[in-house]
Amino acid sequence: MVLQWGRPTLFNDSVIDNTLSWSQCITKCQNDIDCVIAYQNGKTCNNYPSTTASTVTQLTASSKSQVALKVAINGTECPRDLKSLTEPTYLVYKNTVKVYESATCWLNSTKTTWSFQCQYDAVYFNLNSGK
Repeated sequence: MVLQWGRPTLFNDSVIDNTLSWSQCITKCQNDIDCVIAYQNGKTCNNYPSTTASTVTQLTASSKSQVALKVAINGTECPRDLKSLTEPTYLVYKNTVKVYESATCWLNSTKTTWSFQCQYDAVYFNLNSGK
């Protein structure tokens, strides 16, 4: 997870939890295979799934508004600058009983926003699940 000053522009597609600290909010997103962005507004934790076209407005430290963006990294070092990412930033493998979904997500950036765009590549049926 990479922390940046910013605020999501869409709030209606997030999973909301009013009981988590900011650290717990980030951890919840990190542990959720489908979450790509964590944001906390006051005491409300918002986790945004890869199925939404989430856009984050870049802000400065004076806003005191942070987002945590999930990125996959090669090696052991976090990226120094999100704008330098050219590879897919996150891969989603979602297992729902007998179905696996595979998606590739990219983090696109402009001077004022970041946006996650995910392309669902394939759906696999698990015939050996026993259910």
